Amino acid sequence: MKIINLTLLALIFVLGGCTNANQSEENLKKLDKIYGYCDNPHRSITGRQYEVCKAREDSAGPDGEIGEGKSFSEIFSSITGDKSNNNGQVQVISAVNRDLWRGAMDVLSPYPIKNIDSNVGYIETDWIYDKSDTSRRCLIKVQINSVELISTGVTTKFTCQIKDGQDWYIDPQSYDNQSQKITLNILSKASEFNSLK
Repeated sequence: MKIINLTLLALIFVLGGCTNANQSEENLKKLDKIYGYCDNPHRSITGRQYEVCKAREDSAGPDGEIGEGKSFSEIFSSITGDKSNNNGQVQVISAVNRDLWRGAMDVLSPYPIKNIDSNVGYIETDWIYDKSDTSRRCLIKVQINSVELISTGVTTKFTCQIKDGQDWYIDPQSYDNQSQKITLNILSKASEFNSLK
């Protein structure tokens, strides 16, 4: 008889614990709506876990759903409101004019390239030396600023240095004419590429 009573008592505690756990979880969800999941004071989220939680929370769409388990095209269509989904294909629009980019790459092709980023339209050469004057070196930086083929869609800058002993110092001389020539060459090449379409 005692065994049956102990078994019943244990069963009551287990069932009661489950009910309390369900109520506790419901209370946590209510507090999540008030404070936000990551900032809920009844959840013990700290340190790196908190940073990840906030990043996931920030990536939630307008409906508050975090895009976990969704494809990029589903997330993209939920943000833009486009439900057609284009058979799962997402069209990415570049922020850089293709002809200006090709023109810049063509004009800078004789020089060693150090940095290149086609997404933002940035090209930087490595240091360029003149065989007749090894105490001076220059590099060229080109930035494509437009999605359209316009004359202000590209900027070019020369950065030059002069060697004094073992150290290199900024060359005070202006290289605006050289920058302008490179820009004009890029625009000319871009126009050529555009006319071939």
